[in-house]
Amino acid sequence: MRSRDLEAKLAERALRHGWDVPEELKGPLIARLNELAMSTDVAIGTCEKISAAKVLLLADKLGLESIRVAIVADVHDGLVERLRAIEMQLDEKDEDEDLEGES
Repeated sequence: MRSRDLEAKLAERALRHGWDVPEELKGPLIARLNELAMSTDVAIGTCEKISAAKVLLLADKLGLESIRVAIVADVHDGLVERLRAIEMQLDEKDEDEDLEGES
């Protein structure tokens, strides 16, 4: 296995398994994968280019998925807050009706 192929395979494994990649390495890693995928160097084989491109696509997909999860979580939190507000209003209404019934 060539070293460039190994770089792409390790990057793919890190993304697939959710390994914690330090922020300071993410930029250079993506740049290197892009360099491999888009290279016109004949020393870089088709398999290496395809491997690098797959990792870039996976990184993009995971990035979009994390955004989707954040949006869903935000919507969920908003719904929970609204339900709590409705419950409080209903509780207050019940208390007011109980007080009116006692008088």
